Amino acid sequence: MQVITWNDSTDNDGVAIYLFDDSKEIVREGDKTTINDANGNPELIISDVNTSNSNVYQNAVEPDDYFGWKYSYNETDGWIAIEGWIDPRIELEDENLEG
Repeated sequence: MQVITWNDSTDNDGVAIYLFDDSKEIVREGDKTTINDANGNPELIISDVNTSNSNVYQNAVEPDDYFGWKYSYNETDGWIAIEGWIDPRIELEDENLEG
């Protein structure tokens, strides 16, 4: 798998924001990142991720419970769970939403 993380130019250094299969081509440019299929056809353009604010790592083993922003990643330590991460797919109880 290929992991895109924020780099140290951001406040979220190392946070894994995207995970793609090895068959995808990741093309980072100064103003965007394009994800191409195996034939070179664009599938996704990410306008806020570019060469100055992100890293790409190859050969990452996907965690069973991967979700963007749940982990940080680097080649030395691998996947590290982000403390305090809240799954955005679940609803919080009303009492937790109030002041």
